[in-house]
Amino acid sequence: MPLVWRRHVNPFLLVNALPSPIATKMAGYIGYDVAGVLGALIAIFATVAPSLLLMLIALGTLYRYRDSIKVKSMSQWRVRS
Repeated sequence: MPLVWRRHVNPFLLVNALPSPIATKMAGYIGYDVAGVLGALIAIFATVAPSLLLMLIALGTLYRYRDSIKVKSMSQWRVRS
């Protein structure tokens, strides 16, 4: 087993025990291990940014068409009898 692999297996097991998504925890840990605090921040941003951008685009699209019947019907609760 390569040394780099062994270095990250134990922290991987530890972060699995902590609450929250594992991808951001591992990205932060490995980024910190490789490049310090700046590396951790960049790694966490790189993990979160794609989802954040897609959510902002989706929210902007929904806001643009907020008066559309299809968009309004997405937010209506329907109770089945």
